Amino acid sequence: MDLIYSTFSLHHWSNPVKGIKNLYDSLGRNRILFIYDCFRGGIFYYIKIKRGIWESIRASYNPVDIQKMLKGLNIMNYSINRKNLYIDIAITKN
Repeated sequence: MDLIYSTFSLHHWSNPVKGIKNLYDSLGRNRILFIYDCFRGGIFYYIKIKRGIWESIRASYNPVDIQKMLKGLNIMNYSINRKNLYIDIAITKN
């Protein structure tokens, strides 16, 4: 595959490490896995509303969590960008 794109699902995966590994293994050489999801952090994490986007934010990951997952999978070619309530992860398979 040339591109695998996941939007707003990472925080729902029961085993995100296994999910990332499976997607990464499906990539061809020099191809990209792009994951876009909510960002867990900031003041929004502490809002006690239990519905919608707030619940998704509390279930999401922050850049440190993502880095640990990727390093545990021995994936080193990636970028993580945080944009307000969201985070994007671009992983290139060499």
